[in-house]
Amino acid sequence: MLRIVKSLAILAALLAGSAIVGGSVANAAKSHRSHHAARSAHTQRAARAAHAVSHDGSWSVVIFTDRGACDSGYRFLLGVSHGRISYDGGAPVTISGTVSHSGYVRVNIKASSKGANGSGRLFASEGRGTWRGRGSSGPCAGHWEAQRI
Repeated sequence: MLRIVKSLAILAALLAGSAIVGGSVANAAKSHRSHHAARSAHTQRAARAAHAVSHDGSWSVVIFTDRGACDSGYRFLLGVSHGRISYDGGAPVTISGTVSHSGYVRVNIKASSKGANGSGRLFASEGRGTWRGRGSSGPCAGHWEAQRI
């Protein structure tokens, strides 16, 4: 008989939305909410990671000078892996930077005493942005365009 009364009390608590009946309903509800929140957070992290990886791959980037006495333009083949920009080409230049999960780019280019910083955005198959820097004859600025290869 005591078992039936406990079962009815638990059922009544569930139907009424009560948080405490011998601790078991509250703990079960908390456990379910915690599991759901953890699963939701994991799903969101996985979605962000998948989106960040969507910019991974090879990109052909053309850099144009719009102002200043820098060279008129360059083309580089850059790689993006897990949001990190890299360059493994033969030119004596160091290129590094990052791409956010939503495609925003920050990049730095150095060649001896010359250098530039750029920003912009990559989309699924193309991108664009601006840069500012210093060449051997002084300050320069321009824009860049990228195509996924």
